[in-house]
Amino acid sequence: MIFRLSQKLNTKIKAGRLESIPADENLLADWSAHLFSVDRAQYILLSNTRTLYSVVFPGKGITNDRLLIGEAMSSLRDFLRADNLEFVYHQFITPATASVSFAKALDRST
Repeated sequence: MIFRLSQKLNTKIKAGRLESIPADENLLADWSAHLFSVDRAQYILLSNTRTLYSVVFPGKGITNDRLLIGEAMSSLRDFLRADNLEFVYHQFITPATASVSFAKALDRST
């Protein structure tokens, strides 16, 4: 699974230098994440890099990569369940979490 972090989110969780890596072959294992604020509260927008299916969850308390992965997976599962797509989470996303990488965002032309 690939998490493509915005510079702002990478700075917050201190994931280190991000490399540019190609898109994952499994289109449901490639996600882009961005940190933003509303009324001084932090949120994270997690979007599938190809389909743009998106979830938003609070960014408060997320201070490292382990916490980001845990909250992202939990929120993604909850949103997919609410959309009656929980089988997608279990069949395609859960197996991809065996290996997690952080990367730069893809070039917008790809």
